[in-house]
This record gives sequence, C-alpha cells and structure tokens, in this order.
Amino acid sequence: MEPPPILFLPIINWEFRTQRPQQLARCFARAGHRVYYSALRLLSAPPPPQPVEGGIWLIALRGDSTLDPYHDRLSAAAVEEALDSLRTLSSKHPLEGCWIVAQLPFWRPLAETARAAFGGALLFDCMDDFSSFGDHGSQEEDERALAASADLVTVTSQRLFAKLAPLNPQTAIVRNGCDPEHFGPAVARTLPREPVVVGFFGGIHDWFDSDLVAALARLRPQWEIRLIGDTYRGDVEALRGLANVALLGEVAYAELPRLVSCFHVGIIPFKVNPLTEAADPIKAYEMLAAGLPVVAVDLPELRRLGSMIAVATDAKEFAARIEECLAEPPEARIQRRELARRESWIDRFLELRRAMDKTPGNAHRRPSPLVDRLSSPELFLSFGDLHRENSELRQQMAALEAVRLSLIEQRDRVEAEAARVRRELQRVEAERYALETELRHTSAPLGVRLAGRGRALLARLGL
Repeated sequence: MEPPPILFLPIINWEFRTQRPQQLARCFARAGHRVYYSALRLLSAPPPPQPVEGGIWLIALRGDSTLDPYHDRLSAAAVEEALDSLRTLSSKHPLEGCWIVAQLPFWRPLAETARAAFGGALLFDCMDDFSSFGDHGSQEEDERALAASADLVTVTSQRLFAKLAPLNPQTAIVRNGCDPEHFGPAVARTLPREPVVVGFFGGIHDWFDSDLVAALARLRPQWEIRLIGDTYRGDVEALRGLANVALLGEVAYAELPRLVSCFHVGIIPFKVNPLTEAADPIKAYEMLAAGLPVVAVDLPELRRLGSMIAVATDAKEFAARIEECLAEPPEARIQRRELARRESWIDRFLELRRAMDKTPGNAHRRPSPLVDRLSSPELFLSFGDLHRENSELRQQMAALEAVRLSLIEQRDRVEAEAARVRRELQRVEAERYALETELRHTSAPLGVRLAGRGRALLARLGL
C-alpha cells in the first residue's frame, strides 16, 4: 500500500507567495504521498485536476464563487456540492484513507464531511490567530469546532498552543521553517561597504510598521531600505516620497535569493499586537538561511532564536542594532546558516509526520490502495529514507561549510599579508623621498653616503 493521499484545504492559493502550505505540500509529495491542493475559492465550473509539480495536483471544488473564505461560512448545500467534486475526483484519483489538511476555519464542515466519506483523518494546521485579523470575519466558532473535532491539531507558536491545546489533547507545535539550500547562493555574496542596504521581504500588510521604517529611513538617509512584497491592506503612505526607500512589490520565490544577496541586514519591523505575538515569522528563518543578520521587534517566537536575532523597539534602536550587525566578523554568517539548517522544512515535516503517525485517528483510516497510473513509488523517498537523506545532506553541508570557512580564513590571511606589504612599501617610499630631498640640499659626497644608507635600509627590509 502507498502512503495516504493528502488533501489540502488551504489558507492561500498555490500561486500566491510561497509559504508554509506549499512547502509542506512539497515535503509530502517528496515522501511519496499524492497531494491534492485545492483552490481557495469555490468555482461554478471547476477545471480538471492539473499536475503542478511531481506528485502534486491543483484542484478546484464546485460551488458558489462569491463565497469569501475569510468572511463567509459554508452551508450544508455548499458542503454537499463541494463534496460531490471530491467524489468525482476520487473516481480517478482515489482519496480513500486520505489525510485532510485544513488550514482555515472556513473549511471545517467540508473537512469533517470528507473525512467520513473517504474514511480519512483530519489535521487542523493552524498558523495564525484568526480572531486578530482586522479584515477577517468572525471565525472563532468554526475555529474552536475544527480544533475540537480534528484528529490532530498543529500550531506554529506557543501562543496558539495555549489557545487550542485545551480543546484537543492531540495538539502539537510544528513551527515554520525555511529551505536553506534555496537561499544558499545569497550567502556567497561579497558586498561593498557602501551604500548599506537594509531589506525586508514578505507581506507588507496592516501588521507592518511603516511609521517605524520611515523613521529609520529619515534617521539614516545614507542607507538604502528595500522592501519586497505586496502592499495590499498595507498603509505605506509614510514611506512614499522617501528617496532612500524602495517598494519593490511582490517577487517570485525563485528570485528572492538574488535580491536578498544585496542586503547587508534583514529587518522585521512589525507592529507588536496579538496577531504578531502569535506568529512565527517565516522570513526570520529565510533571512538566517541567507546568512543575513536580522534585527526585529520583540516577538515571543523569535526569542527562542536567541542572539541570532537582534531586538529593537524603535527607529533609534533599529539603527544602533543594524550598525552593530555591520561590524560582525564573517564567521557570524556561517553560524546563522548552521542554525537555519536545523530549522528546515524537511525537519518540520519529519516532526509533523511523527505526530500524524502517533495520532489515534491515523489507525482508523481506511487503507489507501496503490494507484500505479498516478504514483511511481520508485521516484519518491520513504519516510525513513527521507530522514536518512536529510541527515546525510546535513553532514555533507557541514563539511562544505568547514572547507568554505577555511578558504575564507586563508583569504583573510593573504589579504592581511598584502596589507602589511603595502604598508612596508609606503614606509620605504617615504624614506626614499626623504633621502632624495636631503640629497638635493647637500654636497655630492654627503649624497653618496646618504644613498648608501638608503640601500642598506632597503636591504634590511628585504626589498
């Protein structure tokens, strides 16, 4: 039998900014699961499943396309119509024994109904405090009901654990992570000292503190501040007209390493409120994976990263912490990369799989039959193989980092020796100039004697 299929009822569309949903979907597919990732909105005439990556299909469910998953609720009729789409899908892509990953309370009634229909298990993967979003409708009732009925609840922060664990004993913390190798090319950068480039990437929404960034820009007008991300729902008026602030808009995930390689320091300038205090910012891990020093506001989940995150509360403190980061030795970049490797999406997925395997609801799933025409198990890794591959890759990368650090040390020694030789040459040139000046003001015999002194000095220097 093959690993159970995975049905994602997500919080974002696949095409949106690459975050936790897409990263976990890829990990499931890599481990041999067939993954079906639904569009966020229902469609009146959904297209057939479309393969998007190895082992991952994009699907859409039939229903009222005017329903807003962030504000509305699914009626019984809407659930039945969407479930009919899943039954149609299952005729060619069997969903028996599937794990349903619901990431938004909107999906609760469909997720529960689909679990019963296909003999599966239900995972509520909660990554935000939904009640703290300013532009979302009230989802608290569905959130609590979903947490209580799920076979497993995973949360990304201690705050969310404290909120949902009392509703379900099968609740585990599985934090966000990063893809260290994706951001690896940014680590190899060699940046000029000027101008200093301070950067951010991610959603520039209502939790982003534009006033803080504007104050920092005015405080250090010689620095460039580059902000990558869409500004939908974000108030950026305070940033407009500032010559040293660039709003670069949304950028494809594949392009991020190239742009981030130009940053000297990464910043996380969020407002501190219930929403951000319950968040585990992915960009912190990704900035560390790129080797960047990170300056951020004081958020609970960032405290566990210790000295890898410099904390600041206002523009003056941000400027001071950034200047401290600019004086760091090259070895600090390696330490950040090492930490990021321990916070990878593969590690998070292994935590999630262990939690799923231990969940009582997992034992009650129907068996998932092998579907030869859809799955090619030899192309994928088993859970154990994935764990071993991850360990081997870590060892290989650690060895490569050691070689790279050794080369950096050799380069630094050569540069130091070259600087010493340049200083000696400058000193000799100054001596020569002084002797020539003295010669021009003395008699010829004295000049000969002085020239002899100059040759003797050069001989002592070995030049």
